[in-house]
Amino acid sequence: MDVQPPERRPSIRVIALAIAWRGDELLLLSGTDEVKGDRFLRPPGGGVEFGETSGTTVEREMMEEFGARVVLKRFLGVIEDVFIYRGEVGHQVAFLHEVEFEDSAFYALEAIEFIEAEWDGPATWRPLASLASGPDRLVPEGLFEILSAARCGE
Repeated sequence: MDVQPPERRPSIRVIALAIAWRGDELLLLSGTDEVKGDRFLRPPGGGVEFGETSGTTVEREMMEEFGARVVLKRFLGVIEDVFIYRGEVGHQVAFLHEVEFEDSAFYALEAIEFIEAEWDGPATWRPLASLASGPDRLVPEGLFEILSAARCGE
């Protein structure tokens, strides 16, 4: 077993993701792993800061990245994901919060400008059903199943 000293050990990243719906469409960001040549889609959100709850993280991230206030509707669960991104092993725990935009004008937009360089272009609305199979995959792994189950249980 490879045991590294604490200062050299990679950390587990805790994130919170905003699950925003427009009918059967989900608001998603598009990303690329240039090393694998892989495209993926992920809901907006980001890292939970020390002393911050995951719900507060979602509210803060949506304000920082879209200039939008959101209302937390319901907690959908947690996903733990170990993955390889750009040739490096990553490990994250993602809290999933269904949200609603306070300003309904966001639902009329086909693309919403996003203030963060690591993503490819603006956030867009994508039908959940289109993510079951296709060229783009939904991350973190297991998110599609959780969202499908949540939609069926409404």
